[in-house]
Amino acid sequence: MGRMEQRMERGIGQGTQETVPHGTQKLQASVFSVKNRLGLGTFCLWLLGVVLSACPSSCGSGENRSGEDTVGDGHLTLEITPTSTIRLSPIETATFDIQVSGFSKNDASKEGMGILNIVLDKGLWFNVEDKSPAGTSKVFALTLVYDGTAAFPGGQAALGIELKNLPKGYRYSGGLKTTSIAVIDGNERNRAIPLNQSNIQAFNYYVTNSAFMSLGQHYKLTENIELEPPASPTTSNWTPIGVEFQAFAGSFEGGGHTVSGLYIYAPDKSYLENNYQGFFGHIDHNAVIENLGLLDVHVTGVDHVGGLVGGNRGGTLRNCHVSGKVSGNHYVGGLAGYSDGTLQNSYASVDVEGEGNYVGGLAGQNFNVLVNSYATGNVEGKGNNIGGLVGFAGYGSMIQNSYATGSVSGNHYVGGITGAHPEFFGVAGFVSTENCMALNPSVSGKSNVGRVSGNDLPASFGSSLLSGNYAFADMLNSSGTTVWNNPGQNHLDGQPIRAAELGNGSFPAAFTLPPWTYQVGSLPGLGNPVPMPSHL
Repeated sequence: MGRMEQRMERGIGQGTQETVPHGTQKLQASVFSVKNRLGLGTFCLWLLGVVLSACPSSCGSGENRSGEDTVGDGHLTLEITPTSTIRLSPIETATFDIQVSGFSKNDASKEGMGILNIVLDKGLWFNVEDKSPAGTSKVFALTLVYDGTAAFPGGQAALGIELKNLPKGYRYSGGLKTTSIAVIDGNERNRAIPLNQSNIQAFNYYVTNSAFMSLGQHYKLTENIELEPPASPTTSNWTPIGVEFQAFAGSFEGGGHTVSGLYIYAPDKSYLENNYQGFFGHIDHNAVIENLGLLDVHVTGVDHVGGLVGGNRGGTLRNCHVSGKVSGNHYVGGLAGYSDGTLQNSYASVDVEGEGNYVGGLAGQNFNVLVNSYATGNVEGKGNNIGGLVGFAGYGSMIQNSYATGSVSGNHYVGGITGAHPEFFGVAGFVSTENCMALNPSVSGKSNVGRVSGNDLPASFGSSLLSGNYAFADMLNSSGTTVWNNPGQNHLDGQPIRAAELGNGSFPAAFTLPPWTYQVGSLPGLGNPVPMPSHL
């Protein structure tokens, strides 16, 4: 797959070819029947019990009806291998053998024998390859291709096969030879298209190429993937899935597997295409990405840049993790550059750099639920709204039961958990950061710097966006000291907590409950405890 055209042979030795565009919505159904003076041959196919083309009454009879020729005693048999269900998807082909046995040893007469090729509609077609004859048998390779341009129900396909140019003196048992063809079309999650090492690049081409743009289908990873390294650190080995105006709207089930060695290099600010960079460039509200790990990523873009997702417009990110390095301009995060959807039970061990605003260890900007997550990478921003976990927690943002451990530096509005909340439009209950731990070694900036957050609601609101938060007592400020002016669980600098207390598990009880995994001497983790950082 991954080619715009497929050259299809109508029949072995017929010299007639047809070019079938890969991505065509309608392919004409065709069944070819050939009668010849040496024998009668017909290739018929029934799909789900519906006859697509009438088959002559002699189909499958296996008798030589050449009239003048005498039927000999050579009995041939047909066998389709494998006999089990053949499964295929839009990004793969399935090839199986049709073997004709019963010839005399090294009988040269079988070389001119053949079977016919069928082209079907609904995005499904066949191609036949005549393999070299050997010994007492002859083998044809039948390749089944599905281009994914139309829904196809799969199910039982019965292949009715007779031979053309049957050698004189031979007959065969004929009969209907069947095999089950299951088409995986990705239109439903329980029929998600499987992805593995051998087809991962075909998947990337299929889902990002304008001829297909299959952004609403469902996919699942079946094994760990290692991407081929790019030619140089300033080139890419991956095309982001989904762009600004064509977002991914399907699902991606990682199955607990990982993708390693992702490289995206798109730093030029003069190209709009360099926005929305990540494994997924842009996802919408229907998208679900879960149980996926990305290891050793190197993602460089402009705006909306993340290790997993550049921009999330309402989708769900669940049970995902990323390690590596991410850099960009505005809206840059270790996991997601921009997130206006659900983000839960996920973490990033990513060093994040941003030349502009809205830069965070997990998400550059968050406008929805972020719960049970953490970030351990260092965050460096040259602009405003820079946070160890989230750069800017916008209207509707609820950050709960999460923590960050990396150093944070920025310009204005800098915090160990969040750089800033909305100052004028936020209302307590609609925007909150609660039960979080700012465990950073240092947080620094020019103004509006806090251990937990760079700002809170104005005093005139009479309430706080912050509640139940803790911060590392020995965290260094912009001056290199440990003096902070607004301590307290509901204040910018959080309730001080010391390394010894952390080692004993003296932090919010939520971190000792599922989905967190905790053991004394480590930080809570998702799946496994997190080794205690050196500064703690």
